[in-house]
Amino acid sequence: MYAIEFSRGFAKDFRRIRQNPHFRESDFGHVVTILQSSENIPAKYKNHRLHGNLQNVWDIHVQNDIVLLYEKDETVRLIALLRIGTHSELF
Repeated sequence: MYAIEFSRGFAKDFRRIRQNPHFRESDFGHVVTILQSSENIPAKYKNHRLHGNLQNVWDIHVQNDIVLLYEKDETVRLIALLRIGTHSELF
């Protein structure tokens, strides 16, 4: 089981994304539970590692156009939630 840590940027993004009428908090909770439990992530979430300056960051689709950026540290079993938002907000 992984511990979860939230960055300041994530906390700010989360407050904003909760105002989005398309955002479903239950979907977000389900994704975090999957990440925390280290289960195999279903393909529908399109989990993938980013490239370039963000090569240690992972991108997982919470919903169609809402993505969660996170880092995973295997040595201390920690998942750091970095940002959440739409593609246009984050990239």
